[in-house]
Amino acid sequence: MSRNILLTLTIEVFPAKMDYYQDYKAMLQEINEEMAALAYELLGSTFHQATVSQTKYQSNFEFIKILQRVFNNFNRALKRIEKYPKHNIVLQETIKHADKAKVVSSKTSKFLGKKPENLFEDKNGFIAVNGKKYLPFKIIELKKNITFDIFENQYVKYILQNLIKRIKKIKGNIAKQNIERKQSNIVNEYLNFLNEVEKQITYHLRTFYVNISELNKNKSMTLVFQMALGYKEVYFYWILLKKGLSISEDIYNITPKRIWKLYEIWCYLTIHKIIKELGYKVKNYGIIKVTDNGLVFNLLQNDTSVMKYVNENGEEIELFYNKIFTNLPTSDQKPDTVLCLNKKGKINRMFIFDAKYRVEINNEEIGPLEEDINAMHRYRDAIVAEMPETMQFKYKTFGAYVMFPYSDEKKFVNHKFYKSIEKVNIGAFPLLPGSYSLLKEHIKSIIEESDIESTSRILSHEAIDDSFIKFKYRNVLIGNVKDKKHLEAYLDNKFYHIPVSTLANVRPGIEYIAFYQSAKSFGKDAGIYYYGRIKSFRTYKRNECQELPSTKEELYIRFELESIENLDPPIQTVDDYGIRTHIYTTYYLLTNAENIHELSLRNYCELELYKELKKLKKEKGYKLRRRQDSFELNGISIEVLKRNCFRVNGKIYNIKPQEISKILELE
Repeated sequence: MSRNILLTLTIEVFPAKMDYYQDYKAMLQEINEEMAALAYELLGSTFHQATVSQTKYQSNFEFIKILQRVFNNFNRALKRIEKYPKHNIVLQETIKHADKAKVVSSKTSKFLGKKPENLFEDKNGFIAVNGKKYLPFKIIELKKNITFDIFENQYVKYILQNLIKRIKKIKGNIAKQNIERKQSNIVNEYLNFLNEVEKQITYHLRTFYVNISELNKNKSMTLVFQMALGYKEVYFYWILLKKGLSISEDIYNITPKRIWKLYEIWCYLTIHKIIKELGYKVKNYGIIKVTDNGLVFNLLQNDTSVMKYVNENGEEIELFYNKIFTNLPTSDQKPDTVLCLNKKGKINRMFIFDAKYRVEINNEEIGPLEEDINAMHRYRDAIVAEMPETMQFKYKTFGAYVMFPYSDEKKFVNHKFYKSIEKVNIGAFPLLPGSYSLLKEHIKSIIEESDIESTSRILSHEAIDDSFIKFKYRNVLIGNVKDKKHLEAYLDNKFYHIPVSTLANVRPGIEYIAFYQSAKSFGKDAGIYYYGRIKSFRTYKRNECQELPSTKEELYIRFELESIENLDPPIQTVDDYGIRTHIYTTYYLLTNAENIHELSLRNYCELELYKELKKLKKEKGYKLRRRQDSFELNGISIEVLKRNCFRVNGKIYNIKPQEISKILELE
């Protein structure tokens, strides 16, 4: 017996700790707001050339808002056109007296054949007719004239005329609404703006474009509107003023069953918002594309998109969406969001953020799924780069984190997957609209920390004595340079010398010399800019130095260098702390340090303490100085005895570096 299905029913069970419907509405609203902000920002700062078609409808308000954003640039482009207009050369033929004509047209012979009365007989004539010679009274002169009345300028005039029509129409609507509301005496802010725009456009039409013809023929766009300065900007802004803001419709078709995709997009835009809040400006709007339908945000596609940012120091950040890593030793990887920090002259650091719209509840403790955390380990281990000239690979990822839907950030700080971030730089962040302070704090810390602080998070293998290479193998001598004259001699002749009374013995294992430029002698150029590899060294008298003549017979140690290398960026001085004669450091610290303090770090424990003291220095405005075996913050001495054990002004405390601020308050 056959059965007919009369009704099918799908039941979806919502977890008690998640609210799909409210999350969906809140994220959709924030995405729309952020996209609108991105669009207006793009219009106000830069543009991407495109060819688009006329839209059916655009609201007056939308037209005004876009016009407010682009008009200054639009007006500058018009002025550039008028200063350097495109033109054509036209050939003009006129009948003139022969003695006044400059260039004779080839049509003159036909003209004289039809009108021989313009000839007169002359023995020196060059025109022979029936054995007689003639000269012309009049001829056809060919003259080249410059004309600005060309298609491109006609089209620009057409644009200006249509803008005037649209502005007048909108002004009429505003006046009508004011009459209906009995507010005819109230000055509308938009009306003032439109009056000013109309005034400036009218001025252009009455000056440069007054002798330009009306556009009366259909002609395809020329390369002028794609390449010529002034013309391409005017054309682009005209297209935007016609089109308005068109956001991809896909975003409104997402159902609650696809909220995971919406959450992924929202997480990406949240990180974008955090980066901007930290003072970075957008350099390249990679997630916005101009198509035939206007401005389209392409985060819903499977293609890789990237936003690029830059700060006032020229340091760049790239934020990738759906970045695909190929040609890996094992398999391709495709995390949701990848944050790349590109500091000048330093190693690039990469961090992975993966959005997962699901939670796990264990004994009332809410967090991400364990399998999602394991995926972060996989990303860090799988995404590697081949080292040059070797068959080895190195890790490219400094940290990997899961973003999951949860709003109680205060409660989550006690979760093991949050604490694991400090230990192994893998963990999770709760993220929902209105709750992203933990993520912002972490992104701020990874952006601001130095390379030495960041690389300390990377785990090392037991077989490799990582701390020895980084902190203990002090094979670099940093010597003070007396003045600019001495520095020039050292750089030009590849050497460095220092009194034996200052440096009695050369420490075994020294391989490099670095030049310290003091603030007293070099002013704003203080710091360490150069270093060189030692070729040999010897002892000689000071008066034997030909590069820096002197009459002194004091003994000096002279180091001959193989070459001089630049440190880019240089190592900066800190407050009034400097190097009096010389210090020793490691090659790792020399090539990764950002300031003088970091050159003296002795181990990871000191590094952890230094990070906390640097935060307090920035927040409180304290002075931070480096002593031989300790730090001094605002007059308080702090020394590392061992991990989580410190001596503060002579008293010993067993605390974590993050708790040092509480002890300093007591002191």
